[in-house]
Amino acid sequence: TPEAMQTLLEYDWPGNVRQLANAISHAVVLCSEEMIGRRHLPRFLTEANGDAAPASLAENERRLLLRVLREAGWNKREAARRLQLSRSSLYSKIHRYGLANEQPGCK
Repeated sequence: TPEAMQTLLEYDWPGNVRQLANAISHAVVLCSEEMIGRRHLPRFLTEANGDAAPASLAENERRLLLRVLREAGWNKREAARRLQLSRSSLYSKIHRYGLANEQPGCK
């Protein structure tokens, strides 16, 4: 949407192209419509309070992974498909962020 495009254009992008690509990937995963809206963008782009420090890219990625894993019922093949990642990349990220311990029945 024009609002989403304007939000993307107005952000400083300290993480450069990789941060932009991750933000767009985040929006694609959340959007089930034909056009990405402002509500599909990561929270750090849309928070009204300019004083709030944006979550790090790693924290945003962790939250996205956790949400998609939960939505997929911890089916890693399905989560990898939704995130457009290889399963090995997904497993690597699960390990990196310590998400394996958050699976149902795991402590």
